[in-house]
Amino acid sequence: MKKMVRDGKKEDIMTAECQAYQNEEGSFGRDSAKRQRRNKNFDPAEWWSNHGSSAPNIRVLAMQILSLTCRSACERNFSVFQQVQGSKRRNRLLHDKMRDLVFIKATPNLNKRE
Repeated sequence: MKKMVRDGKKEDIMTAECQAYQNEEGSFGRDSAKRQRRNKNFDPAEWWSNHGSSAPNIRVLAMQILSLTCRSACERNFSVFQQVQGSKRRNRLLHDKMRDLVFIKATPNLNKRE
């Protein structure tokens, strides 16, 4: 939290919100919130959207953290796309062909022979 929040006051507020989360207070204490929190198949971003009203600062931070993996995957795929499209000759590839090449290059398990 120290790396993402520079303001000491806000950090203190967020620490108190974390304590409320851990103690299942406020909106975190609802039966549905408790049940869904323990459900391994429930989407964490959806959980924070539905039950994070007691801790608006932590809710924003949680949503930022949960979106990091999506951003990194998109950036990685864009990088692979640029590698595949690298030459002027490849620049003329049809969309479907380009998509297939990016998929093959970006999927590690397909690139390994057993």
